Amino acid sequence: MKSIGVRTPATVANLGSGFDLIGLAIAQTADEIIVKPNDRKELSILEITGDDGKLPKAAEENTCTVAIQSLLNAVSTVQGFDISIHKKVGFKSGLGSSASSAVAGVVAVNELLGSPFTKTELIRFALDGEYVASRGYHADNVAPCMLGGITFVQSTQPLNVISLPFPQQMHLVVLYQPVSISTAEARELLPKEYERKKVIQQTSNFGALITGLFTQQNSMIKEGLNDLIATPYRKQLIPHFDTLQQIAIHSGAIGFNISGSGPSVFAWCESEIQANEVQTQWNNYMELNEASFTIYSSTINGIGAEII
Repeated sequence: MKSIGVRTPATVANLGSGFDLIGLAIAQTADEIIVKPNDRKELSILEITGDDGKLPKAAEENTCTVAIQSLLNAVSTVQGFDISIHKKVGFKSGLGSSASSAVAGVVAVNELLGSPFTKTELIRFALDGEYVASRGYHADNVAPCMLGGITFVQSTQPLNVISLPFPQQMHLVVLYQPVSISTAEARELLPKEYERKKVIQQTSNFGALITGLFTQQNSMIKEGLNDLIATPYRKQLIPHFDTLQQIAIHSGAIGFNISGSGPSVFAWCESEIQANEVQTQWNNYMELNEASFTIYSSTINGIGAEII
């Protein structure tokens, strides 16, 4: 009756024009869970740390256990498991906290069951868990959390995930403010319809992002990091958004946007030197305004979920 630990990275989703389609894993912060089989034929969350008591322990409500149950249903087993969840990816931070828990759960249980599924195949079970938090089947957090790197989710039904190349020297600077924004609530802010001109421009931006990643042209990536679909409506929820954007671009960042549904924002930088400048200037501004914040400066995590 061995136990197993899994580490799953925080993620930055959308990347501007890749709304619901693209995300990346960052290297600096990650959740950890420990899973052990039990004889009770039930899923039981023994403890959750790092969440300030905000996450549910009920198996039918937590993204981790809902994802695990989806996997167990697929293999037709009633094996039970005890789970301890240690959160370091902030709850409702826009850094893929719910996806991280879901991915960790299915990776751990899959390993304990003898690895009947590949990492890519596990994404569909993690998506069932993610749905509890977001009320949508989008894998822009789940896929990079599982696989690492930058991923493009071409389709969820059937599942088709493509790993994209990226400049190895690039750094991401992420700023998180403790403002509660749920994915489901943020989605409600978006219009039901968009003007044709806006859709065409967004499509152009998305094409530029994909092209820039494959050709490593920063000028194309810069265009691709612009978003017309979600950012104009969601930025009102994020304190200091416009000023943080101005500081990032003035400090040399390639681009700036919201991480997922927010409140975290990110600056895409060509190098560690550039990232350090953005981090310094953001830090100075936030301290001057006596704001509560956390800054991550990170390379991309190329591994994704890993057994520890």
